[in-house]
Amino acid sequence: MNTSDVHALLPELSWIENADLRDRCADVWLEALLAGGWDEKGVEACPIVVKGLNPVCAYNNLDHIRSVTKIAAAICDELTRGQGEAGQLDRDAVIAGALLHDVGNYLEVEIGPDGRAFHKPLATLVVHPASGAFLLQKHGLPVEIVHIVLAHSDLFSPLGAQGCKTREAMIVKYADCLSFYHLHMHYGE
Repeated sequence: MNTSDVHALLPELSWIENADLRDRCADVWLEALLAGGWDEKGVEACPIVVKGLNPVCAYNNLDHIRSVTKIAAAICDELTRGQGEAGQLDRDAVIAGALLHDVGNYLEVEIGPDGRAFHKPLATLVVHPASGAFLLQKHGLPVEIVHIVLAHSDLFSPLGAQGCKTREAMIVKYADCLSFYHLHMHYGE
């Protein structure tokens, strides 16, 4: 697996205008997939959550991340339309944050011999927003994007939307909620 494979899995990376940020995001993804033992074929086996969704749910973590990215980009674009300089958001940060918000799942989930997903021991101590944030910091991503990854989940930021210190983080958090709860209402147990 290489960064070309990552770009093929996540064509939304091309939406990030800043080339350095786009490359760093791809590098984070590559490291998460390699460190987690995933390949380009198996990456789609990682579920959005290990518990709570019916096994017939065909929606996986990669589908969820791409959905969150599309929703977050649409919200960002709508909120900035016609707002002038003062109403602008960092669209690259929104897209990068959305693409990276659940990358830590690839470090904490494994597929067993029976084909079922389970949490690795890491996940009992370090939740996916934290493991993802560690990777982002290692690859030199801006603190604003690290914040998006940390703030997106109530696992790490139990204050809900109050834990979001930027508008970009709030957009990704709400896009994540819309994507996840839509599925949970349809496939939840």
